[in-house]
Amino acid sequence: MRPYVSQQCWNADGTKFIFGFNDTLYEYDILSETAATLDCARVDGVHLMAAVSPDNKIYYRKSGDGTWCIDWNNYCKAKISEYEFNLISVTNDGKYITGTLVGASDNPTTLYRFDVCSNLMESMTYNLSSDNGSVGINHVQINPEYPDTVFFCNEGNTAMPDRMYLADWSEKTASNVFVQASENGAPAEYFGHEVWGISGEKMYWVSFSDSGTKASLRGLVRSDKDGTGREYINSDYKYWHCYPSGDDKWIVADTASGQIVLVGADTGKSEYLAKFTMTSWAHPYQPHPVISINSSSVCWQMLYNGVLGCAWQDVSDITK
Repeated sequence: MRPYVSQQCWNADGTKFIFGFNDTLYEYDILSETAATLDCARVDGVHLMAAVSPDNKIYYRKSGDGTWCIDWNNYCKAKISEYEFNLISVTNDGKYITGTLVGASDNPTTLYRFDVCSNLMESMTYNLSSDNGSVGINHVQINPEYPDTVFFCNEGNTAMPDRMYLADWSEKTASNVFVQASENGAPAEYFGHEVWGISGEKMYWVSFSDSGTKASLRGLVRSDKDGTGREYINSDYKYWHCYPSGDDKWIVADTASGQIVLVGADTGKSEYLAKFTMTSWAHPYQPHPVISINSSSVCWQMLYNGVLGCAWQDVSDITK
């Protein structure tokens, strides 16, 4: 799996990760410390239009040429669909892909789910209220283990009370199950940067440290897949993006002041990892850190001597 807006994604054993630059898909091998070109692929700023399943299949978008798959075990590649998805999301078994479609609308209201085996495309339309500055559906992510459960967000203002939605594909319905707290009629939480855990049992996100967010509601948050059992895990830093490990025990996050932090999801304890230089709040300068499925390493995007690239760090001494 991948975070919805990451440049990077690890293979199963944490020895390689993919990244994108200038509409090219690359891999980096941390053992040999070498990079190699895999194929041309759509890269919109920081958004590498690709996802990786736990069995090492890379699903990626080519501009004007549909969706492709590389078997990372043997580097065989094949076209799997004529459709092009924004921010590809894939189930663990590689059977379903979700997203919004390229060119469908500047204000998308339709989710799409593609059955890779049968080549069947399904759609579901949900009209979001524009009262809170919504610009449409975004961050579409199919649950890795439960393909009838699809997350999407009401893109726009992170302070809106109805940002995070779950769609029930079997019923073609959606509801705002991750309700943001309010106080005196105004939002008391600002949500964003949502991502499923690989097990499919947990949803993770950040409750931002904005002026409207109550101190007790800030930081890294997770809940059960149906929106119940919400946990506020850690607020030691002003978190920005987050991503969980494959066993749901660790969360890697970056901060608004330029730190990479590892947090124990069950213990709530944070471990400072690294400092990066903040040059801009805009893409493509956001780090979007990712922890490998086996919790051995983390990687993120950063500027080094004025050059945009990727960094990685071994964290096995912490997570073992």
